[in-house]
Amino acid sequence: MAGSAATSSQTELRLVNVARASQEELLLDYEDYLRHRRLPQWAADGLEAREVRQVPRNIRKDPTDLEDSPWPWLPDCLESGGFFWRSGSGCA
Repeated sequence: MAGSAATSSQTELRLVNVARASQEELLLDYEDYLRHRRLPQWAADGLEAREVRQVPRNIRKDPTDLEDSPWPWLPDCLESGGFFWRSGSGCA
Protein backbone atom coordinates (compact mmCIF):
# COMPACT_ATOMS: atom_id res chain seq x y z
CA MET A 1 0.00 0.00 0.00
CA ALA A 2 2.77 2.47 0.88
CA GLY A 3 4.37 2.11 -2.56
CA SER A 4 1.03 2.78 -4.23
CA ALA A 5 0.46 5.94 -2.17
CA ALA A 6 3.95 7.22 -3.06
CA THR A 7 3.32 6.55 -6.75
CA SER A 8 -0.01 8.31 -6.54
CA SER A 9 1.62 11.35 -4.89
CA GLN A 10 4.32 11.43 -7.55
CA THR A 11 1.73 11.23 -10.31
CA GLU A 12 -0.30 13.99 -8.70
CA LEU A 13 2.80 16.20 -8.44
CA ARG A 14 3.62 15.59 -12.11
CA LEU A 15 0.08 16.51 -13.12
CA VAL A 16 0.22 19.71 -11.07
CA ASN A 17 3.48 20.64 -12.77
CA VAL A 18 2.01 19.95 -16.21
CA ALA A 19 -1.03 22.08 -15.39
CA ARG A 20 1.18 24.91 -14.13
CA ALA A 21 3.32 24.81 -17.30
CA SER A 22 0.19 24.77 -19.47
CA GLN A 23 -1.19 27.78 -17.65
CA GLU A 24 2.07 29.69 -18.13
CA GLU A 25 2.07 28.80 -21.84
CA LEU A 26 -1.54 29.97 -22.16
CA LEU A 27 -0.65 33.29 -20.54
CA LEU A 28 2.18 33.78 -23.04
CA ASP A 29 -0.22 32.96 -25.89
CA TYR A 30 -2.70 35.57 -24.65
CA GLU A 31 0.05 38.16 -24.35
CA ASP A 32 1.13 37.38 -27.95
CA TYR A 33 -2.48 37.68 -29.11
CA LEU A 34 -2.80 41.12 -27.52
CA ARG A 35 0.58 42.28 -28.80
CA HIS A 36 -0.11 41.19 -32.41
CA ARG A 37 -3.44 43.01 -32.40
CA ARG A 38 -2.02 46.04 -30.60
CA LEU A 39 -4.51 45.63 -27.78
CA PRO A 40 -3.73 46.82 -24.26
CA GLN A 41 -2.98 44.33 -21.53
CA TRP A 42 -5.13 45.04 -18.50
CA ALA A 43 -3.54 45.58 -15.13
CA ALA A 44 -4.58 42.95 -12.60
CA ASP A 45 -6.18 45.63 -10.45
CA GLY A 46 -7.33 47.83 -13.35
CA LEU A 47 -10.91 48.96 -13.93
CA GLU A 48 -11.53 46.51 -16.78
CA ALA A 49 -10.30 43.51 -14.81
CA ARG A 50 -12.35 44.49 -11.77
CA GLU A 51 -15.48 44.84 -13.91
CA VAL A 52 -14.96 41.40 -15.45
CA ARG A 53 -14.54 39.90 -11.98
CA GLN A 54 -17.89 41.45 -11.00
CA VAL A 55 -19.81 39.63 -13.75
CA PRO A 56 -20.53 36.46 -11.74
CA ARG A 57 -21.77 38.57 -8.85
CA ASN A 58 -24.10 40.51 -11.13
CA ILE A 59 -25.74 37.49 -12.74
CA ARG A 60 -29.31 37.08 -11.59
CA LYS A 61 -29.83 35.06 -8.44
CA ASP A 62 -32.66 32.94 -9.88
CA PRO A 63 -31.44 31.19 -13.07
CA THR A 64 -35.03 30.38 -14.07
CA ASP A 65 -35.92 34.09 -14.22
CA LEU A 66 -35.37 35.12 -17.85
CA GLU A 67 -36.67 38.66 -17.35
CA ASP A 68 -33.34 40.15 -16.31
CA SER A 69 -31.06 38.19 -18.60
CA PRO A 70 -27.40 39.22 -18.38
CA TRP A 71 -27.08 38.09 -22.02
CA PRO A 72 -30.17 39.40 -23.84
CA TRP A 73 -28.70 38.47 -27.23
CA LEU A 74 -28.53 34.73 -26.36
CA PRO A 75 -31.44 32.46 -27.28
CA ASP A 76 -33.45 31.43 -24.22
CA CYS A 77 -32.63 27.76 -24.76
CA LEU A 78 -28.92 28.43 -24.19
CA GLU A 79 -29.58 30.10 -20.88
CA SER A 80 -31.57 27.08 -19.76
CA GLY A 81 -28.73 24.70 -20.65
CA GLY A 82 -29.60 23.89 -24.27
CA PHE A 83 -27.07 23.29 -27.02
CA PHE A 84 -26.68 25.71 -29.91
CA TRP A 85 -25.96 24.31 -33.36
CA ARG A 86 -22.94 25.75 -35.16
CA SER A 87 -25.09 26.81 -38.09
CA GLY A 88 -26.91 29.15 -35.74
CA SER A 89 -30.26 27.67 -36.73
CA GLY A 90 -31.41 27.10 -33.19
CA CYS A 91 -31.09 25.06 -30.04
CA ALA A 92 -31.38 21.33 -29.60
